[in-house]
Amino acid sequence: MVVYDITDAESFAKAQYWFDTINSHYLCEPHRLLLGNKIDQADRRVVTYEDGWNLAQKNRALFYEVSAKTGENICQAMQGLGSNILYGTQWADTARYLPSAAILQQHYQKQQALADSRVVGGDTPGGAK
Repeated sequence: MVVYDITDAESFAKAQYWFDTINSHYLCEPHRLLLGNKIDQADRRVVTYEDGWNLAQKNRALFYEVSAKTGENICQAMQGLGSNILYGTQWADTARYLPSAAILQQHYQKQQALADSRVVGGDTPGGAK
């Protein structure tokens, strides 16, 4: 995850450095997420949405503009990343394949039920019963 400040051009310029750093440490294709933060301060914007989108496409990353202060689009960004990881969707096609929150919740509940059944049945890690 790479985050830049939409009100700070220097912050945006450094985002490519962070993508390069990520790329130099992985042998496989990592899931990437670019977040343009501080959309609650849109009146101070110096980095356009298009600039962020283009950087994300260049680096094969999902892209969202968010506000850490207000929480705007945070859930959507995490759902997008989760969808990309769980379902292996391609970065450019994510909007087409994003599951609803209900689908992600169902997946979580199935995983939780599976984990709970292992504990109830006495099949816990380390052989404890």
